Amino acid sequence: KIFQDIYFSVEDTDGIGVLYTKTGEYSAILRMENPVQKYSANIDSYYEFTNLFAAIAQTLGEGYALHKQDIFTRKQFKDESGKGHEFLSESYFRYFNGREYTDSMTYLTITQENKKSRLMSFDNKKWRDFLVKIRKVQDQLKDASIKSEFLGKQEASLYVDRFFAMNFRDKMVSMTGFKVDDETIGMGDRRCKVYSLVDVDSANLPTQIRPFTNIEVNNTSMPVDLVALVDSIPGVESVVYNQIIFVPNQKRELAL
Repeated sequence: KIFQDIYFSVEDTDGIGVLYTKTGEYSAILRMENPVQKYSANIDSYYEFTNLFAAIAQTLGEGYALHKQDIFTRKQFKDESGKGHEFLSESYFRYFNGREYTDSMTYLTITQENKKSRLMSFDNKKWRDFLVKIRKVQDQLKDASIKSEFLGKQEASLYVDRFFAMNFRDKMVSMTGFKVDDETIGMGDRRCKVYSLVDVDSANLPTQIRPFTNIEVNNTSMPVDLVALVDSIPGVESVVYNQIIFVPNQKRELAL
């Protein structure tokens, strides 16, 4: 079976790579810095970041989906500046050359959902609303002192290719055949496995969820990020942590 792309095309709109689907939905991808530190021990910073995304969801409003991806990849350090260094700098880079480290990247995909129907029609008002709101989201991140930038057409296409290949380490990305079984998805010599941290079939959620958890350090309780263990899974090259928020029409959902 031939694997079909989830996106119909990628077009450049004022420097923003907009991805279109065959069902009439369009998305824009923001590359941002995740300010949440693993061992910050600052409870307020965890709440501030959570409140920021709550404000972003309110800015977008109903009919939008927010997809945040935190990608952790193990790489080997290499000086890619290509410039001549002084003796001490050269010794520094030579000392760390080849050492393994964990790189982290965060992407925020904003999608305006389309009503599922047989007829697809272009709505210029919704399109303008989409362009305005994605800029507002970038402004909100800027006000929170978070660096962010929209991916262009080529960057967005490369990002999608890397995700399909699950290769966030090599400069050149190549595709191969998919072999799927009950446990994993095989891609050449790579194996991909999906774990769900939330049971979507069960609504047994606690009444209150904190954006941090506590660990014991020298008999002292210290707050850490909820996903502090994600970046240190042994024997794994890349980990993609997905968080998706859908903002439906509340009145319509309650009526159903």
